[in-house]
Amino acid sequence: MVRINEFEKDKGKRSLLANLRASPAMGLKPEDKSMLEFIDFKSCSKDGILTRKDGSYMRFLQVHTTDMYSLDYETQDKYVDAFANFNRVYVLDYKIIALSTRVDTSEQQKYWRHIRQKLERSNNKVDQIQKRAVNGYLSTVIEQEREDDEYQELKFYIVIFGENLKTIKINTRSALLAEQGMLGLTTLNKKQTEDVIYHLNNLNSR
Repeated sequence: MVRINEFEKDKGKRSLLANLRASPAMGLKPEDKSMLEFIDFKSCSKDGILTRKDGSYMRFLQVHTTDMYSLDYETQDKYVDAFANFNRVYVLDYKIIALSTRVDTSEQQKYWRHIRQKLERSNNKVDQIQKRAVNGYLSTVIEQEREDDEYQELKFYIVIFGENLKTIKINTRSALLAEQGMLGLTTLNKKQTEDVIYHLNNLNSR
């Protein structure tokens, strides 16, 4: 058992994380590890490039989600060929990640509220009819977001790697060129990257 006076005496010799572990209030032993130590990242740049603890880099590229079952066979074959060509051109290691997240309709809500605000300034009968239609659209997108258990969005990401900052940028350009527009690969910014990492480490979240 760690006594308070012994803890205070040794506190200046340890790091902040070690002090927290050794604190009697925390109830942790000095050898116990924080969950933060199991996360592989040190930092994230504003353009979404992650620095790993071993000094290498990685990045998430989002794949444009497409309902393949709603496409005709010819279009499905084009997507299959595009993915095959991507693997022929981009020969470096990468990972594919699938995440199920709640539907975010904030942008749609913002759009329909803006349209409704413009129509409210008019007394024209046609505009009033359009206003009722806009209210219906707005109610639909709000209800869709509320029913997040029924409406979930499946997102796919390709994770690429690089030994240094220059390499990860070169690999990013190579991946974007290799997909030829069919996969719809896009880079993520810092906020989007942090959201992906959060969901990866909290799989029960929406």
